[in-house]
Amino acid sequence: QINDSMIQMNLNDDLKQRVRNSYAFSWAVHGRDENQHEWLHQISKDLRAEVFFTVNRNLIAKLPIFKGADDFFLLDVVQRMVSQLYLPGDYVLRFGGLGQEMFFVTKGTLQAMNEEETTVFSILTAGDFFGEIALIEDDCRRTATVRSFTYSHCNVLRKTDFLELLEIHPKSIRTKTLLKKMARSRQENSKKVKKISAIKKF
Repeated sequence: QINDSMIQMNLNDDLKQRVRNSYAFSWAVHGRDENQHEWLHQISKDLRAEVFFTVNRNLIAKLPIFKGADDFFLLDVVQRMVSQLYLPGDYVLRFGGLGQEMFFVTKGTLQAMNEEETTVFSILTAGDFFGEIALIEDDCRRTATVRSFTYSHCNVLRKTDFLELLEIHPKSIRTKTLLKKMARSRQENSKKVKKISAIKKF
């Protein structure tokens, strides 16, 4: 069905293969049986939220920006996150692009690079996060290009959702304060950063 659709779209062979690879990776992460998690839609909303929270809580609770945040806030953060898969070579962020979300790496390896993609600033792996400056600054432009080096999986938190959660959970304003401090620190470090490794080919 997917192949027929791509043929109708007249996609070139390279693009068709990347789409197939993306679906293969999605199956590897989520399982081939599309109905294996159907039961999640048959239980109550509150119970489903608790399941998602149990699965993802450790991912965000250990991050310094969420230090001290209560479970109600973390539960809402988990529920707002969107799962995103990336193939080797896929762009996650482009230098100069408008930032509207931050990313939490759960699988794979990504490279943060300069605009020309000639210098690697950092290697991002499971447990790392990036793009947080976009959540707290207006008209935030990306200061690095991030590409996936391997098959990677990230959870994405959008700025609009984050700001809404701060209004719902005013006591969690400390999270925004920590985020500002960390963003400021990263911005200062980026001015001093040196090449850490040669660019790896995708």
